[in-house]
Amino acid sequence: MEKQLSLEELIVCTRKAIAPLNHSKSTLWQYNYGWEELRFYFIAHGYDSFSIDLAGRYVDEAREKYEKGALKMWKFKLFRKTTDLLVQFHVSGTVQWKNLPKWGNQRLKEQHFIDIYDTYVQKLRIASYGEGTVELYAIVAKEFFKYLEDRDIKSLGQLTLADISLFISVISGPINQQVCARYCRGLEALPALLQRAVSPHRI
Repeated sequence: MEKQLSLEELIVCTRKAIAPLNHSKSTLWQYNYGWEELRFYFIAHGYDSFSIDLAGRYVDEAREKYEKGALKMWKFKLFRKTTDLLVQFHVSGTVQWKNLPKWGNQRLKEQHFIDIYDTYVQKLRIASYGEGTVELYAIVAKEFFKYLEDRDIKSLGQLTLADISLFISVISGPINQQVCARYCRGLEALPALLQRAVSPHRI
């Protein structure tokens, strides 16, 4: 089972990882503020170890508050960015600023895909996979469905082998070597994900 970093440990490691970027004191203060807000959110939900799922919920709730006018834009962007940094370090052990993925934007739109994704992740947890493995497979699964939505593919019945091949190229292209290695591991879950859609009682 993969070692799970506490949120506090992850913040410390991420802070060290971004140090070579030589951010101003003002920017560092904002990042620390953003991480403190995330820490309060995790405490309120009874979490000590970092969870990508909970971090995603945090960003989604911040977005909803922003869209309703209850949160200023700069705060929403700050909360999303500081969460992005933690997620990238959690996944890859490093931070590549220019290639930072917009994890906070990964909400699915098609209910068909949402249902498959939610059930798939639930089945992974029931199968007693390590939390790190579940989170990695969940990231790849969500990016896969986002890729389909971006290509206006609304059901798996429209999927072709060419679509899958292109997705593998897209997901492994713009990211650094360490992230790519982890994503390739996550890609092992794709056949199971597709089988999940065809046979609801199997992973």
